[in-house]
Amino acid sequence: MTDCRAGIILLMDKDVTKPIEKDKPPVPKVEKELKDRSPGDELARLIIKAAAQLRKHVKWSDDSYHMIYGASSGDPKGYYLYGVLNEIEKACFSMMQAADWVQESEESYNPKEFNEEEQRINDNLLHSKIDELSLWERKMTELMVALVGFREANEEKYYRHYLAVHELQNLTYSQNDLMEYYGMRSENYAYQQQELYDLIDGISKNLDVNKTWYVKKNRAGKLKRGLENFNACFEYAFEIMEEQLRATLRTQFLSFGSQSSHIHVGTASDESNLDLENVSAHVGRIGMLAMHVAVLVKELLGAEGDKGAIETCSRIINENDYPLNLHRRRTNPDVIIGDFVVAGRDLAQVINVNVSEKYGFKSFRVRFLEREPLPGLTEDEFVGEHIRKIFRGKDLIKQTVEMAKKINPDAKPSEEEINQLMCEGVVLEWNNGLKEYALNQLGGKEKLEAFRREMDKKVAPIKNFLEKTDKDSD
Repeated sequence: MTDCRAGIILLMDKDVTKPIEKDKPPVPKVEKELKDRSPGDELARLIIKAAAQLRKHVKWSDDSYHMIYGASSGDPKGYYLYGVLNEIEKACFSMMQAADWVQESEESYNPKEFNEEEQRINDNLLHSKIDELSLWERKMTELMVALVGFREANEEKYYRHYLAVHELQNLTYSQNDLMEYYGMRSENYAYQQQELYDLIDGISKNLDVNKTWYVKKNRAGKLKRGLENFNACFEYAFEIMEEQLRATLRTQFLSFGSQSSHIHVGTASDESNLDLENVSAHVGRIGMLAMHVAVLVKELLGAEGDKGAIETCSRIINENDYPLNLHRRRTNPDVIIGDFVVAGRDLAQVINVNVSEKYGFKSFRVRFLEREPLPGLTEDEFVGEHIRKIFRGKDLIKQTVEMAKKINPDAKPSEEEINQLMCEGVVLEWNNGLKEYALNQLGGKEKLEAFRREMDKKVAPIKNFLEKTDKDSD
């Protein structure tokens, strides 16, 4: 009976099965004229040129930037954006150093020959590079969030308020530090704090509370003097940004959270068996983030007519569909109720599709078919990037019904019976090569094909009988 059920699947289209492939990190396409050096190095040089081009729209020099107090200057917007361009430049220098290091290491790098100790040293060396690069990923993420926020508040008064609140926080931390460790209070700091209180309170009267995403509000909805936590800032910006930017940042934890895990000491073990491509992926990640930051600065400055490097950056972002397509596969995959999927590393069937109200991102409730991943765990929910469709359920059910009616025209199987029949057949294939093939394991495809050939032989008499029956009835 089981063989017959498996045979029903084998009579169907085999091309619906596809092995799971790891999503590669989206890397910006570099212009043809930029490929003499390593891609990361040339991408960094392009972004540095773009930042230099944008400085022409900011009326600040390096001397004036370091000598004048931004919050009380006549051009707080220019002051802030000049600092952003500095951060872009520093991030690109880090990119270039890492890209050159990878390129120099490739000639003698052969991780296949590593013993256990060499693998540990290799992992820790590469992690040291990734941790350094994660600092710049985190900074670029923070800047993207802030610059998107300023789209709604692109006026001098908001930049002045933003700078003043940040300066107040730094002064408050310094004053608290002196009190905690020295038992003293600086009158100089106290005077500066009072000046900032007056400045902040004076500006606040003329601000739209809904546009000040960066400061806390009291219960009455009025502005406080303290900075809002980054999670709230991220959520504000993420909700109003376009899909291209969402595709780059993904979610708060998967961007800022994962970057922070490389910067702070954690309790979990680091990823093992790294290679140089892992470092290159982070180099590319910084490049993508820095490029978005530069284009956002261009937007806030109103430099839309600029050509040259900044135009190239804009074109690379707008013409690179890979991040968007990857984002859509992760958040809105073509999976519906009844589909057979790999969830994590287990065979399952989708029993419900959830759609988030705010963003429209999909998640899926599945029922495990072959085993329980944990004792008593028969169902669980997964985001789209953690499942892969292997069979479209409704297509298999349709063909199963047609097959059943050929065997017995009077048969009226229930939906539950048909689905059970299909589940048993899929599980049988899973245990005979489909698992290895779907998980991209060596020899999986050959094992599955051999099993299907064997089953074809067993169901051949059924096919012949059905074809003969059809002819006789005609």
